[in-house]
Amino acid sequence: MDHPRRRITLGALAGAALAYAPATRAAACRYLIEPLADTGVAQVLPQAINASGMVTGSASTSWPGGRYGKAFKGVPQRMKLAPWDGEASTGVGINDLGVVVGQHEQPVNMPAWRWDREGLSPIAVAGAPTLDHAADINNAGLIVGTTLNTDMWLTDGHDIVWLPRLAGQTRVWAGRLSHAGIACGWRLLADGVSDAFVWDGAEATSLQLPFAVQHARDINDAGQVCGDVRSDVNGLPQAFMWDRGRLRLLTGGPDFAVNAAIAHAINRHGVVVGDAKASPKGRKHYGTAFIWKDGVMQDLNVVTGAQAQGWFLATATGINDRGQIVGRGAPTRHGRLLGYVATPVACGP
Repeated sequence: MDHPRRRITLGALAGAALAYAPATRAAACRYLIEPLADTGVAQVLPQAINASGMVTGSASTSWPGGRYGKAFKGVPQRMKLAPWDGEASTGVGINDLGVVVGQHEQPVNMPAWRWDREGLSPIAVAGAPTLDHAADINNAGLIVGTTLNTDMWLTDGHDIVWLPRLAGQTRVWAGRLSHAGIACGWRLLADGVSDAFVWDGAEATSLQLPFAVQHARDINDAGQVCGDVRSDVNGLPQAFMWDRGRLRLLTGGPDFAVNAAIAHAINRHGVVVGDAKASPKGRKHYGTAFIWKDGVMQDLNVVTGAQAQGWFLATATGINDRGQIVGRGAPTRHGRLLGYVATPVACGP
């Protein structure tokens, strides 16, 4: 599909960008782990967390939940479901003003939406096709997403620009969006390989990763990107961080051996969280959440003291600049998975 390409003036939109400060070595912290729960909410799938600790994702009001839930935003014990009935939806991005963007899971091919203090409204631009998948929104109100996973777009709600297609491109997926207005994503090419990239609305730049399968999932205001790569479509994923041309594979150390990992989120300090398959010597493999900071990948359960609080943290899907982490976990390793927020409450010298 060939769309007319209109140029957004990104300079104005990036006016709310946060100034990046180089990370200093983080002190060891104590964490408080809280369930994402509220009256009548049974199952929560958190997707993202903003600077004030507000979370978005999807929530089901029954257990076992169906395949789809309803979009929500809120904090532990105070969750607000999207104000519509009978439509399965997911909140996928939230900015620091509490504005959420998301998409309908059923029925399909409906416009993505924006949820702010005025209520819900479709993301639509005159003359554009249905914008059915939103991926993120930044503090300037710029939204990134895709149309039927074939074309990627950036819009401020009035104008829209389209990612130019590469020769042989068959599909495209949008990752997240920095407050500076830079998006990340990946596209599938006709030969079956994929290409991870960053895009400022004018020019897309390939990360040129030496792997056949590449997924760029999140980007911070320093231009650091995280995601996962594989040597081939059947290979195990390896988490990575890309820092302005330098690729770093994120691997566990002697105390946390992993054989597969996916990085989902990165904050402005370069701290990465995601999911890993741990392979401790002499023990069975198990899935767990991880955190990578100061050049070291660690089991998030160890860092947060989850066991002492009666938790096992299975996944980590988001982290904000305060170090709050969201994901799914269980009161025991084999219990029912719940949404959680892990908040650093005291950091030592």
